[in-house]
Amino acid sequence: MNYLKNIQKLNFWIHQSNINNKMLLSIPETAWIRVIDYLDFPESCQLRAINKLLRDKIDNDIFLLYKRVEGKKDTELSKYLNYNIIYPELSLNKVEKPLHNFINIGLTFQMMRHFDILDIVDHYNMFKFIIHKAQVNELNTTKLIKAIKLVLLGLSEHYTLKCMPLTNERIDWAISFRKEGLCDIFCWRGANEFNESQKNNLLKLIQYTNQDCYTFEAAQCLNDAQIDIMIENKKENMLDYYAMTAASEINV
Repeated sequence: MNYLKNIQKLNFWIHQSNINNKMLLSIPETAWIRVIDYLDFPESCQLRAINKLLRDKIDNDIFLLYKRVEGKKDTELSKYLNYNIIYPELSLNKVEKPLHNFINIGLTFQMMRHFDILDIVDHYNMFKFIIHKAQVNELNTTKLIKAIKLVLLGLSEHYTLKCMPLTNERIDWAISFRKEGLCDIFCWRGANEFNESQKNNLLKLIQYTNQDCYTFEAAQCLNDAQIDIMIENKKENMLDYYAMTAASEINV
Protein backbone atom coordinates (compact mmCIF):
# COMPACT_ATOMS: atom_id res chain seq x y z
CA MET A 1 0.00 0.00 0.00
CA ASN A 2 2.20 2.81 -1.33
CA TYR A 3 -0.38 5.46 -2.21
CA LEU A 4 1.12 8.25 -0.09
CA LYS A 5 4.70 7.53 -1.18
CA ASN A 6 3.73 7.72 -4.86
CA ILE A 7 1.95 11.05 -4.35
CA GLN A 8 4.94 12.45 -2.46
CA LYS A 9 7.27 11.38 -5.29
CA LEU A 10 5.05 13.00 -7.91
CA ASN A 11 4.78 16.19 -5.85
CA PHE A 12 8.56 16.30 -5.48
CA TRP A 13 9.03 15.72 -9.23
CA ILE A 14 6.66 18.53 -10.13
CA HIS A 15 8.41 21.02 -7.87
CA GLN A 16 11.96 19.92 -8.72
CA SER A 17 11.18 20.07 -12.44
CA ASN A 18 9.86 23.62 -12.06
CA ILE A 19 6.66 22.62 -13.85
CA ASN A 20 4.29 25.57 -13.87
CA ASN A 21 0.55 25.72 -14.39
CA LYS A 22 0.89 26.44 -18.11
CA MET A 23 3.07 23.36 -18.61
CA LEU A 24 0.64 21.18 -16.68
CA LEU A 25 -2.22 22.39 -18.83
CA SER A 26 -0.28 21.45 -21.96
CA ILE A 27 0.21 17.80 -20.96
CA PRO A 28 -1.43 15.67 -23.68
CA GLU A 29 -4.60 13.88 -22.63
CA THR A 30 -3.02 10.50 -23.44
CA ALA A 31 -0.14 11.27 -21.05
CA TRP A 32 -2.60 12.40 -18.37
CA ILE A 33 -4.52 9.12 -18.72
CA ARG A 34 -1.28 7.14 -18.38
CA VAL A 35 -0.49 8.98 -15.13
CA ILE A 36 -3.98 8.20 -13.85
CA ASP A 37 -3.73 4.54 -14.81
CA TYR A 38 -0.36 4.29 -13.05
CA LEU A 39 -1.60 5.90 -9.84
CA ASP A 40 -5.01 4.20 -9.67
CA PHE A 41 -8.14 5.90 -8.39
CA PRO A 42 -7.42 6.68 -4.69
CA GLU A 43 -3.96 8.02 -5.55
CA SER A 44 -5.33 10.07 -8.43
CA CYS A 45 -7.73 11.80 -6.05
CA GLN A 46 -4.84 12.67 -3.76
CA LEU A 47 -3.24 14.65 -6.59
CA ARG A 48 -5.68 17.39 -5.61
CA ALA A 49 -3.46 18.18 -2.63
CA ILE A 50 -0.52 19.24 -4.82
CA ASN A 51 -1.93 22.48 -6.22
CA LYS A 52 -5.12 24.22 -7.38
CA LEU A 53 -4.58 23.33 -11.02
CA LEU A 54 -4.51 19.62 -10.31
CA ARG A 55 -7.41 19.97 -7.90
CA ASP A 56 -9.53 21.55 -10.64
CA LYS A 57 -8.33 18.98 -13.19
CA ILE A 58 -9.31 16.07 -10.93
CA ASP A 59 -12.70 17.63 -10.15
CA ASN A 60 -13.46 18.14 -13.84
CA ASP A 61 -12.32 14.64 -14.82
CA ILE A 62 -13.60 12.68 -11.81
CA PHE A 63 -16.25 10.77 -13.80
CA LEU A 64 -13.66 9.83 -16.42
CA LEU A 65 -11.23 8.75 -13.73
CA TYR A 66 -13.70 6.50 -11.99
CA LYS A 67 -15.09 5.02 -15.20
CA ARG A 68 -11.57 3.73 -15.98
CA VAL A 69 -11.65 1.52 -12.88
CA GLU A 70 -15.36 0.93 -12.25
CA GLY A 71 -16.14 -2.79 -12.11
CA LYS A 72 -12.45 -3.71 -12.34
CA LYS A 73 -10.29 -5.46 -9.78
CA ASP A 74 -8.32 -3.38 -7.30
CA THR A 75 -5.17 -5.41 -7.89
CA GLU A 76 -2.98 -3.98 -5.15
CA LEU A 77 -5.56 -4.16 -2.36
CA SER A 78 -6.74 -7.60 -3.49
CA LYS A 79 -3.21 -8.93 -3.25
CA TYR A 80 -2.64 -7.22 0.10
CA LEU A 81 -5.71 -8.83 1.69
CA ASN A 82 -5.75 -12.05 -0.35
CA TYR A 83 -9.31 -11.34 -1.44
CA ASN A 84 -10.85 -10.27 -4.74
CA ILE A 85 -11.85 -6.60 -4.34
CA ILE A 86 -13.71 -4.85 -7.15
CA TYR A 87 -14.24 -1.12 -7.70
CA PRO A 88 -18.01 -0.84 -7.17
CA GLU A 89 -20.45 0.45 -9.75
CA LEU A 90 -21.69 3.79 -8.43
CA SER A 91 -24.49 4.73 -10.87
CA LEU A 92 -24.28 8.45 -10.11
CA ASN A 93 -25.50 11.29 -12.28
CA LYS A 94 -23.16 14.10 -13.23
CA VAL A 95 -24.05 17.52 -11.82
CA GLU A 96 -23.08 21.00 -12.93
CA LYS A 97 -20.42 21.84 -10.34
CA PRO A 98 -17.22 19.72 -10.68
CA LEU A 99 -16.49 19.89 -6.94
CA HIS A 100 -19.90 18.40 -6.17
CA ASN A 101 -19.16 15.56 -8.59
CA PHE A 102 -15.90 14.88 -6.77
CA ILE A 103 -17.62 14.91 -3.39
CA ASN A 104 -20.47 12.65 -4.56
CA ILE A 105 -18.16 10.08 -6.12
CA GLY A 106 -15.65 10.28 -3.27
CA LEU A 107 -18.17 9.78 -0.47
CA THR A 108 -20.08 7.05 -2.31
CA PHE A 109 -16.87 5.20 -3.14
CA GLN A 110 -15.60 5.44 0.45
CA MET A 111 -18.89 4.13 1.85
CA MET A 112 -19.11 1.21 -0.58
CA ARG A 113 -15.42 0.37 -0.18
CA HIS A 114 -15.87 0.25 3.61
CA PHE A 115 -18.76 -2.20 3.29
CA ASP A 116 -16.67 -4.32 0.91
CA ILE A 117 -13.88 -4.48 3.48
CA LEU A 118 -16.36 -5.46 6.19
CA ASP A 119 -17.41 -8.35 3.92
CA ILE A 120 -13.82 -9.61 4.14
CA VAL A 121 -14.13 -9.72 7.93
CA ASP A 122 -17.20 -11.94 7.55
CA HIS A 123 -15.54 -14.04 4.83
CA TYR A 124 -12.62 -14.91 7.10
CA ASN A 125 -14.89 -15.25 10.15
CA MET A 126 -12.88 -12.62 12.05
CA PHE A 127 -13.74 -10.65 15.18
CA LYS A 128 -16.77 -12.73 16.19
CA PHE A 129 -16.39 -11.96 19.90
CA ILE A 130 -18.98 -9.27 20.60
CA ILE A 131 -16.50 -6.81 22.17
CA HIS A 132 -14.07 -7.26 19.28
CA LYS A 133 -16.87 -6.80 16.76
CA ALA A 134 -17.91 -3.54 18.44
CA GLN A 135 -14.32 -2.27 18.31
CA VAL A 136 -13.95 -3.20 14.65
CA ASN A 137 -17.16 -1.38 13.77
CA GLU A 138 -15.57 1.83 15.10
CA LEU A 139 -12.54 1.63 12.79
CA ASN A 140 -12.16 3.74 9.68
CA THR A 141 -11.48 1.95 6.40
CA THR A 142 -7.70 2.40 6.52
CA LYS A 143 -7.39 0.91 10.00
CA LEU A 144 -9.88 -1.83 9.19
CA ILE A 145 -7.69 -2.91 6.27
CA LYS A 146 -4.64 -2.95 8.55
CA ALA A 147 -6.51 -4.94 11.21
CA ILE A 148 -7.47 -7.59 8.65
CA LYS A 149 -3.87 -7.73 7.43
CA LEU A 150 -2.53 -8.28 10.94
CA VAL A 151 -4.96 -11.13 11.62
CA LEU A 152 -4.15 -12.70 8.23
CA LEU A 153 -0.49 -12.61 9.26
CA GLY A 154 -1.37 -14.53 12.42
CA LEU A 155 -1.52 -11.81 15.07
CA SER A 156 -4.24 -12.52 17.60
CA GLU A 157 -7.39 -10.41 17.44
CA HIS A 158 -6.64 -9.20 20.97
CA TYR A 159 -3.26 -7.71 20.07
CA THR A 160 -4.50 -6.58 16.66
CA LEU A 161 -7.12 -4.41 18.34
CA LYS A 162 -4.58 -3.16 20.88
CA CYS A 163 -2.62 -1.82 17.91
CA MET A 164 -5.55 0.10 16.44
CA PRO A 165 -5.24 3.26 18.63
CA LEU A 166 -1.68 3.67 17.27
CA THR A 167 -0.89 5.84 14.26
CA ASN A 168 -1.14 4.23 10.82
CA GLU A 169 2.66 4.32 10.58
CA ARG A 170 3.08 2.42 13.84
CA ILE A 171 0.46 -0.13 12.85
CA ASP A 172 2.57 -0.68 9.73
CA TRP A 173 5.50 -1.35 12.08
CA ALA A 174 3.44 -4.08 13.75
CA ILE A 175 2.69 -5.52 10.30
CA SER A 176 6.39 -5.54 9.42
CA PHE A 177 7.24 -7.22 12.75
CA ARG A 178 4.58 -9.87 12.25
CA LYS A 179 5.78 -10.58 8.71
CA GLU A 180 9.12 -11.53 10.29
CA GLY A 181 7.39 -13.90 12.71
CA LEU A 182 7.72 -11.83 15.88
CA CYS A 183 5.35 -13.03 18.60
CA ASP A 184 2.17 -11.14 19.45
CA ILE A 185 3.17 -9.23 22.54
CA PHE A 186 6.44 -7.97 21.07
CA CYS A 187 4.71 -6.96 17.83
CA TRP A 188 2.42 -4.74 19.85
CA ARG A 189 5.07 -3.50 22.27
CA GLY A 190 7.52 -2.69 19.49
CA ALA A 191 4.89 -0.76 17.54
CA ASN A 192 3.80 1.03 20.70
CA GLU A 193 7.12 1.70 22.42
CA PHE A 194 9.96 1.77 19.91
CA ASN A 195 11.45 4.71 18.08
CA GLU A 196 12.45 4.51 14.40
CA SER A 197 16.00 3.34 15.15
CA GLN A 198 14.85 0.59 17.50
CA LYS A 199 12.29 -0.57 14.94
CA ASN A 200 14.92 -0.80 12.22
CA ASN A 201 17.34 -2.62 14.53
CA LEU A 202 14.72 -5.19 15.46
CA LEU A 203 13.94 -5.89 11.80
CA LYS A 204 17.66 -6.23 11.08
CA LEU A 205 18.42 -8.39 14.10
CA ILE A 206 15.51 -10.81 13.75
CA GLN A 207 17.10 -12.20 10.59
CA TYR A 208 19.79 -13.80 12.79
CA THR A 209 18.17 -14.55 16.17
CA ASN A 210 15.99 -17.38 17.42
CA GLN A 211 14.35 -16.10 20.60
CA ASP A 212 11.98 -13.14 20.39
CA CYS A 213 12.58 -12.03 23.98
CA TYR A 214 16.30 -11.42 23.38
CA THR A 215 15.66 -9.92 19.94
CA PHE A 216 13.27 -7.42 21.48
CA GLU A 217 15.50 -6.65 24.47
CA ALA A 218 18.53 -6.10 22.25
CA ALA A 219 16.64 -3.78 19.88
CA GLN A 220 15.33 -1.92 22.90
CA CYS A 221 18.62 -1.52 24.77
CA LEU A 222 21.57 -1.70 22.36
CA ASN A 223 22.79 1.09 20.12
CA ASP A 224 23.32 0.67 16.39
CA ALA A 225 26.98 -0.33 16.70
CA GLN A 226 26.21 -2.88 19.42
CA ILE A 227 23.45 -4.36 17.26
CA ASP A 228 26.03 -4.89 14.50
CA ILE A 229 28.35 -6.58 17.00
CA MET A 230 25.53 -8.84 18.17
CA ILE A 231 24.83 -9.83 14.57
CA GLU A 232 28.52 -10.72 14.10
CA ASN A 233 28.32 -12.78 17.29
CA LYS A 234 25.28 -14.60 15.92
CA LYS A 235 27.17 -15.36 12.71
CA GLU A 236 29.67 -17.13 14.96
CA ASN A 237 26.79 -19.31 16.23
CA MET A 238 26.54 -17.73 19.67
CA LEU A 239 23.26 -18.26 21.50
CA ASP A 240 21.01 -15.18 21.49
CA TYR A 241 21.51 -14.33 25.16
CA TYR A 242 25.31 -14.55 25.01
CA ALA A 243 25.49 -12.66 21.72
CA MET A 244 23.43 -9.85 23.25
CA THR A 245 25.34 -9.80 26.53
CA ALA A 246 28.73 -9.74 24.82
CA ALA A 247 27.61 -6.89 22.55
CA SER A 248 26.23 -4.88 25.48
CA GLU A 249 29.59 -5.03 27.30
CA ILE A 250 31.40 -3.28 24.44
CA ASN A 251 31.28 0.49 24.83
CA VAL A 252 30.88 1.86 21.30
